[in-house]
Amino acid sequence: MQQKYTNLFISLMIPCVLLGISTWIDSYSGNSLPILTSCVVTTLFVHFILGIPSVILKTEKIYDLTGSIAVWSMMITAAALKTSLSSRATLLMLMGCLWTTRLGAFLALRIHHHKVDRRFNQLKQQPINFILAWAMSAAWTFVTLLSALTAIISDQQQALYAIDYVFAIAWLMAFLMEAIADWQKLSFKKKRQSTPFICSGLWYYSRHPNYFAEICMWFLVAGLAVPNLNVATSICLVSPLFVYWLLTSVSGVNLLEQANDKKFGDLAAYKKYKSSTPCLIPNIWKR
Repeated sequence: MQQKYTNLFISLMIPCVLLGISTWIDSYSGNSLPILTSCVVTTLFVHFILGIPSVILKTEKIYDLTGSIAVWSMMITAAALKTSLSSRATLLMLMGCLWTTRLGAFLALRIHHHKVDRRFNQLKQQPINFILAWAMSAAWTFVTLLSALTAIISDQQQALYAIDYVFAIAWLMAFLMEAIADWQKLSFKKKRQSTPFICSGLWYYSRHPNYFAEICMWFLVAGLAVPNLNVATSICLVSPLFVYWLLTSVSGVNLLEQANDKKFGDLAAYKKYKSSTPCLIPNIWKR
């Protein structure tokens, strides 16, 4: 019972924290309109409209798709209210839209294939717990995009420098790496394999190449955002750190490592794979 009220409190606090962050950045962004706060309201609205029916029906079918809709909605809101976008802002906006479109499509395909998402087996049975999951999704979409959105709405727009093209190419490589890793794992699960766990392709060099690529993408986005920031708005650089923390300690690597240890921990092949393969950063010299 106490945990239920704690989750309810967190669910109510998340919008307050997001609005607090956005208000702070808006006040130092030099705009006459509270653009970032409008983005927060947008993602909260999208998650509320699509989340409430999902909580009532106890379904996670559109959970991941909702995140993509929210990201697109925030990008459109920012572009509409900012009206004039620099080449740097446009690049960041394209990156965000490309990322969420690819990820949203993949996750929708995955839930269609698997029918259920094991993360929600217990959560969706308790409305308050499920509401918290939807509130956290709203927080995830906003905080993940925070450095990009802050740079997009900034009043000190900077042109792209030579180093920025290096960042853009590196981002595209990370984007392709994540897409390939996700496709390899999905394909692996569709066919009978020589091992019950994936250890081929990009997964030969890292146990979680998709998460490594995702983390790299958001650090590169933050690097592209920096020239448009001032001291006060630099708080947005918490964004890639948030992604790293989320994917390694909350709902990514940590959970998969525990699940794999439980399922394959007694297999000699898995023990060898785990001992010879880095958890995150690929070992491209591995033989």
